[in-house]
Amino acid sequence: MNLQLIWGVTLRHLYLVPRSLEKVVDLFYWPTVEIIVWGTSAVWITGSTANQALKVAVLLSLVAWRLTFISAYELGVNFLEECISRNLTNLLSTPLKKIEWLVGVLCVGFVKFIILTCYLFGLVYLLFGVNLLSIGIVWIPVLVLLFISGIIFGCLSTACVLKLGIRAQTLTWTLPYIFAPLTGAYFPIAVLPHILQRIGLLLPPTAIFEGLRSSILNQAPIGPVMLHALIINVACLPLAILFLNVVFERVRRRGFDHLE
Repeated sequence: MNLQLIWGVTLRHLYLVPRSLEKVVDLFYWPTVEIIVWGTSAVWITGSTANQALKVAVLLSLVAWRLTFISAYELGVNFLEECISRNLTNLLSTPLKKIEWLVGVLCVGFVKFIILTCYLFGLVYLLFGVNLLSIGIVWIPVLVLLFISGIIFGCLSTACVLKLGIRAQTLTWTLPYIFAPLTGAYFPIAVLPHILQRIGLLLPPTAIFEGLRSSILNQAPIGPVMLHALIINVACLPLAILFLNVVFERVRRRGFDHLE
């Protein structure tokens, strides 16, 4: 891979962030609304300080889901950016490889991922007095796994847009939320019907959310759960990238008119 080309793709999308109100809103406004709405709901439901652990668990899950979503969203929305600006065919006529474009876009997503992580941790502390960093160094593998899980969802939504065209662009931000209830992002998957529980256990971020919640509420060791999450994510990531590549090659043979 050509690092200079990857850096060019990264800069191309980073330059747009401060110049686009839509991108700033996506990065800060909607996460803020979600944390305020669901966070205050959690405080209202848990009520007394005796349920402090439950409040922390809910806020932890909200932040973890939002971080998963941003990494999925960035991959899909940056692909849409190329399509809407009619730049996709221009990119394909350059020496830029698909994997170089993908890595460049993921670098942009990672930068936003880190910015949003710091922002949400600070927001939760200011609004609810909860220090999410109190769970310690376990945040490092958790953040890595959340980012990988988001990439997997992002590959799926991008493949759908590739196949169906611009008219399916809403899948970029709706597809991850379709899976949200099955992953236990907002509640334990134990409350779901049995068949949905079995499906949820196969999804990459489920073990992360369940492990974080269990470690807070039941003081359960999180190591085995993180190992389980690592296995699922490492197995699903290459499959998701391969699926995206297969769809891309099939669409390229018939042309990209439906994308521009």
